[in-house]
Amino acid sequence: MKLQINDEPYEWAGENRLSALLEGLDIPVASVATLVNGEVVPMAQRADCALQDRDRVDLLTFAAGG
Repeated sequence: MKLQINDEPYEWAGENRLSALLEGLDIPVASVATLVNGEVVPMAQRADCALQDRDRVDLLTFAAGG
């Protein structure tokens, strides 16, 4: 399926669950906030979040700074 990840086109052939996408991208799930089509998907709901062709996925990481 074709996705938009952080404003970049991405072709994903894996399982259509958000949790599977994060695992496939080797994203540390505890340190990333996820949005699908502008809606926040809490960590506890990622396994139930089904992705569809042309979905927009935003992955936000937080870094300490000063």
